[in-house]
Amino acid sequence: MGTVDEVAADEAEPDEVAPDVDATSGRLAFLASVAAVVPILVAGIRGALTDWTPTGDDAYSAVRAWDLFTSNPPLLGTWSSASDYTGHEINHPGPLQFDLLAIPVRLLGHGAGTAIGLALVNATAVTLIAWLVHRRLGPAAAALAAGASALLSWSLGSEMLYDPWSQHAPLIPFSLFLVAVWCAVAGDTVALPVMVVAGSYALQTHLSYTVLVPVLAAFALVAVIVHLRKDRRRAIRWSLITAAVALGCWAQPLIQQYTSEDEGNLAALARSAGADAPTPGLARAVRAFGGTVAVPPMWLPPSFGSPSFHLSGAGRPTWLAATALIALTLALALLGWRAHRRGSTAVATGAWTGLAALALGFVTTLQMPIRMGMVATYARFMWPLGMVVWLTLGVAVLDEVRAHLTSATASRRLVLPGLALALTAGLATLPRVDNQTASPRWTVDAIHGIDDDVVAAVEDQGPVLVEMHAHLTVGAVGPALFVVLQDAGIPFLVDDEHLVSQLGEDRRADPGEAKVRLIVKGGREATAGPNEELIASWQPLSDDEQARLDDLSDQLRTIVADQGVPLTDDGQRILEGLGMDDMLQKLAQAKDDPDTVVKDEVLRELWSGVPALYDGHPVIDEDVFPAKLMRPWSQLIQRYERQPISVYLAPA
Repeated sequence: MGTVDEVAADEAEPDEVAPDVDATSGRLAFLASVAAVVPILVAGIRGALTDWTPTGDDAYSAVRAWDLFTSNPPLLGTWSSASDYTGHEINHPGPLQFDLLAIPVRLLGHGAGTAIGLALVNATAVTLIAWLVHRRLGPAAAALAAGASALLSWSLGSEMLYDPWSQHAPLIPFSLFLVAVWCAVAGDTVALPVMVVAGSYALQTHLSYTVLVPVLAAFALVAVIVHLRKDRRRAIRWSLITAAVALGCWAQPLIQQYTSEDEGNLAALARSAGADAPTPGLARAVRAFGGTVAVPPMWLPPSFGSPSFHLSGAGRPTWLAATALIALTLALALLGWRAHRRGSTAVATGAWTGLAALALGFVTTLQMPIRMGMVATYARFMWPLGMVVWLTLGVAVLDEVRAHLTSATASRRLVLPGLALALTAGLATLPRVDNQTASPRWTVDAIHGIDDDVVAAVEDQGPVLVEMHAHLTVGAVGPALFVVLQDAGIPFLVDDEHLVSQLGEDRRADPGEAKVRLIVKGGREATAGPNEELIASWQPLSDDEQARLDDLSDQLRTIVADQGVPLTDDGQRILEGLGMDDMLQKLAQAKDDPDTVVKDEVLRELWSGVPALYDGHPVIDEDVFPAKLMRPWSQLIQRYERQPISVYLAPA
């Protein structure tokens, strides 16, 4: 069978692939696609059946998806944390995610609808990846594409496959976008509308794709125009189809821009381009990008849950990450050149697309804002980008092997590696794995612990003004109350600008409009204010866990009273460098007042908080405070102090 491109007839149109004469290879490629898709659907169905509820920022996606068929339809994506350094409020560009979730959410409810809807989006993306690659490159490459997609799903973890959080939801669709760019550049015009939808989904959902999506899309469009320069009718037809799809995807953000009484979100985003935000710098960017894309285990498990780079910017050695990136670049360039010399145009095109994606991914990493250090959630684009880059490399190697095979039967067997990869990775993806989703299980338990009491207290009293106090637990659980109220048919309003950005201008409270107030507070110290009545609360520890915490705390008080809190040499330097004089003063008095050190989270902060900023480097003497004591105590005390949530009712 010569080269991969010979799967297509020489005289075929750019977007038409001749039928593969080997039906068995086609069936095996289809089986590989099924193996990659099934774990995604299983994850979504399992989430729906286990009473999963979107909490935290996930809740806004469910609420706004429900809003699509109301008088308050979403025109923008969720609020962006980039607002913190731009000096003005901005949202992610568009609501395409909400649009795609709207029907499942309406049919199945907020929780099940979001889980099933996101799983369907991701499963469709994986299916389209295999289909597009099959059109251009045949069943062996399609099976390899399915296997690579299954590996990415395994790396993300099952619970990430239906997580609607803006940093997580675009990952698999972005890999589809990259494959669609590849196929469009290779001459498949059918890939153009797929590219536009997948790229719009990624870019509208999170701003980290601001460079990658527009530049690569332009690259594909120019290539298609060059391909079709002799066929003006075909070029015009597909240009019009692509433009219509793009207009449909971006209609809502454009409506918001031109109907907004202020400058509009798109204009605000354009103005934000010059915002003075801290960025990683060259060495950090090389370590983070190279460590994720090029240095083993790269984007494979367990990298998503344990990234190679840390808050401090440390990670793989800079020389190793740079060398691996250079080696990957040279390998792509060499294999692409050899494929071009053989006439394997689609394979060569994959190499050029991979090189372009590598360059733009590195530029994106250089420009990535860092808050409190290198936060992996801002760099999640690296995982699908790494997958597609290595897929293009794998297809090029496959083509090299095929070029040296003389037996058609041996050539057809090249579908087997992709099938084996898809089956193995698919099975590995089936168990439940949560790599820090935006709706961890404890937040779901918390909202189920207060939802009925809240509804009973405010039923028939709407509209309700909801106030969220600034607290980590309130941010993690509180937004799910909007899901609860919406599901119960209780209208709600907000007067906080951040919440207005999340929930739409129609929910901005006017004076006197609300009948009652719901006040959400978090933490152990939450208390009722004037005229506030406690109507619901949730405590995180069971009786057994509380008894265990009390016992561990008593042991620590005894240690502190006897030995104080001895620091490592580096620990003393780190605390002084951080300017933590108050903490040092408490430590100096620790023997006389062990309760303060244990109860005020001083000891927990020294054990886990400060080391997290310094690559796990210990701050306190581990011989005095052994891990077998500190680890369970730290986890329990954090839950005890921070995770309680209370809801109060007050007159408006």
